[in-house]
Amino acid sequence: MSKIGEVDDIPGIGEKRKRNLMKYFGSIEKVKDASVDELARVPTITRGVAEQITKYFDRQRQ
Repeated sequence: MSKIGEVDDIPGIGEKRKRNLMKYFGSIEKVKDASVDELARVPTITRGVAEQITKYFDRQRQ
């Protein structure tokens, strides 16, 4: 699995949101470390989607 591909399994993350995340943060590692508030600042990322992203990566760390 590619590093960017890690976001493909998160519900609600399509190509546009994935592009916006990578453009805003620059790397998947920064996306993984971002808070809900930081993620929600990205265009097209709602607070609900930001929460899904953080929950997904929190589960991956366990």
